[in-house]
Amino acid sequence: MELTVRVLLRDGVFRVPGAECSGTASMADLHATAPYRLLDEDDRLLAEGELPAGRAVTAMAAELDAALDEDVAPRRPTFCEVTMTVTAPPSSGYRLAVADREPLPLTAAEDDQWTTALP
Repeated sequence: MELTVRVLLRDGVFRVPGAECSGTASMADLHATAPYRLLDEDDRLLAEGELPAGRAVTAMAAELDAALDEDVAPRRPTFCEVTMTVTAPPSSGYRLAVADREPLPLTAAEDDQWTTALP
């Protein structure tokens, strides 16, 4: 089955929303081509691959973000969101390990979407 996995890197960097991004500072190892492993709850390997590039998403409340003039302030505080499609067998829970980091539990969202956030 195909799962959509979304990883939100809460780095708070000023970027243009929608721009390509990767983790910064303590999350610099979370970048396009970083290896990942998708595990089940018993740590069995279900899938592996490389992270794609992320996209900057606004870190501000929607009302405040909409009030800013893009010509005056094209860059805003953002988080980097990495979204990928992973083919894996069904499981009641998943964990994602990226680079040399400890696996993080993924939370079930809607329509086969699974999410986690750092830090």
